[in-house]
Amino acid sequence: MNGINDKISLTGMVLAAAPLREADKRLVLLTKEKGKVTVFARGARRPGNPFLAAANPFAFGTFQVQESGSAYRLIQVEIRNYFREISEDMESACYGSYFLEFADYYARENDVQTDLLGHDFYVFENATTGLINVVYHRKNGGYGIIKPRIETLDE
Repeated sequence: MNGINDKISLTGMVLAAAPLREADKRLVLLTKEKGKVTVFARGARRPGNPFLAAANPFAFGTFQVQESGSAYRLIQVEIRNYFREISEDMESACYGSYFLEFADYYARENDVQTDLLGHDFYVFENATTGLINVVYHRKNGGYGIIKPRIETLDE
């Protein structure tokens, strides 16, 4: 069992980031280990802070955190993908924002078994494409998958 000062490693994606006080941010992460968690990133709004780029929606990676009451405090972060291409394309940004809101709304705080109106869902990085996918369990017993659509333009 983790003590109050132990580091916990969480793999996940930033669903939401909000300013807090003068220089901090409140992050909401969707993690493999604990479902949705709230993480406070001290100084994340200051130029040069190591959390500056990582404390933005769509950032996916490993977050080293420490328990702080009912939330967590960010200690260290290693981002694997910022998904900048999503924010550079209007249609992708709209779908991406919808996904983040959807996941934030339905995920439970500190719950590994996230329940979505009777549908379990899991967010993962596709090892073949490197893109984020969602697998969900349907009420009829089947499974579904949500994958990003990649379109190429012929020159």
